[in-house]
Amino acid sequence: MSGNDLEKDRGTAPILAGYSSGKYAQEYPVADDDFKAHAFLSLFDRAARAYKLDPGSYIDVGCLTGRVVEAVANGLRSRGHSLSTVKGYDVSSQVKDLARPGIDFVQGDFTISEERVDLVTLFDVLEHVLRPVEFVRAVADRCLYLGLHIPLDDSMVNGLANRFQSRLDYPGHLIYLNPASALSLMAHCGLRVVNYEYTLGFQAPSGSLTRKQRVLKPLRSAVARCSPWATSRLFGGVSLMVLCATERGLGAVPAFDELSLDATTYLNG
Repeated sequence: MSGNDLEKDRGTAPILAGYSSGKYAQEYPVADDDFKAHAFLSLFDRAARAYKLDPGSYIDVGCLTGRVVEAVANGLRSRGHSLSTVKGYDVSSQVKDLARPGIDFVQGDFTISEERVDLVTLFDVLEHVLRPVEFVRAVADRCLYLGLHIPLDDSMVNGLANRFQSRLDYPGHLIYLNPASALSLMAHCGLRVVNYEYTLGFQAPSGSLTRKQRVLKPLRSAVARCSPWATSRLFGGVSLMVLCATERGLGAVPAFDELSLDATTYLNG
């Protein structure tokens, strides 16, 4: 990766030129987006009941095709959440051409915006940026609760095949996480994990595109029925959907006091 591969910007994380140019959007398998939205809504439903969460504003950062933000927004509205603001942010140039009812699309860096909303989602984004902790912190400063979808690339299969190297080029993953390190990263970013669940990306349409994926799929499925963690560590194809309270959220959402943290001491410590 050369200096020419990075776009200089005023944000918290340099942006790989392939994303802002729209090249990544052209190559990305968009069929994967729907399962992420369904998984997030399932996770959010449980947290909304437990902590009385009722978002009035929602932004998806790294919206790419716009499918996720539309599906999540429609799902939240169908569950009775009145969203006055719904936006999709992306640095990629194709976002200027997106148009979906009730959604504003913005080409730009969310981390230097003036936005302040209840809920932000960050699906398969943090692994693509340099200085991911700074980036996630800047996103979290602009919301009360944050949903993240995090690929668990630190698997035996990827290690044995040296796929960490190839994934630097496509899909451009710069960090490699397992379930424990992904959850630990949330704390380093100043986030309090509310809940999480595994998502089985190998069962999505793009999970059967190559011969290797098709060969591994039955084995992945069998092991996942007993332990998604074991599948992630051995065979990959698994991600983590995480819902977190931000530092702002810990002080603003009364029910988050139940998370065993003294928000005032925590924020002023």
